[in-house]
Amino acid sequence: MKSLLALLSLLFAANAAANPAQDALAELKKHDSYQWHYRVQESGDSNRLIRHDPDNIGKEWQLELIDGKPATAEQQASYQERRKKNSRTLRFRDLVDAASLTPLDAGPKPLRYRFNVKPNDSLTEVDPEQLAGTLTLAPTGEIASILLYNPEPFRAKLVAKIEKFSIQVDFSRHASGALLPARAQTILQGNIGGVKELKQNLIQTYSDYRPSKQLASR
Repeated sequence: MKSLLALLSLLFAANAAANPAQDALAELKKHDSYQWHYRVQESGDSNRLIRHDPDNIGKEWQLELIDGKPATAEQQASYQERRKKNSRTLRFRDLVDAASLTPLDAGPKPLRYRFNVKPNDSLTEVDPEQLAGTLTLAPTGEIASILLYNPEPFRAKLVAKIEKFSIQVDFSRHASGALLPARAQTILQGNIGGVKELKQNLIQTYSDYRPSKQLASR
């Protein structure tokens, strides 16, 4: 009887630990895109091409093009000033509460999982409790995308009412084996004081990845 109970206990422990989403999240955390050179093509109110250079300490971000034209010195200075005011580094992987990952799909191999959003110093404009998250796995078992969204309208900084807020980051496997962002989309709809409309649909496409000197030397 004791041996049977011990076996059942081991089976229960194995099933409890077998969460493919948690394993995939742990694997994603091994790869930090901020240690890579890359370019970001932004498409929204204007089109911008931005370069990230982790080896250029203090000036990691450079604005290269605006609407297909080289950024002027004034535009570059304005961009750098905005970067200084918002210098926080947001990593989506750090917003996922791994312990809360719960399958949304029926069956033995679910691909979609819901999760609670963890508090983060980089997420200051929104209360994490006002957000929900969905993590989607690729059939291969790696993370395909992470989505943050608001299930219900909420207020930010008292005067802003947010009707719709979502950020989705899609990931892809680099030739080196690293899992890195490939595309991100931010959607924002709301108003300030019931007067000024808030509306944004920003798409960011990541390309030209190559490792930093520090990463390449490992």
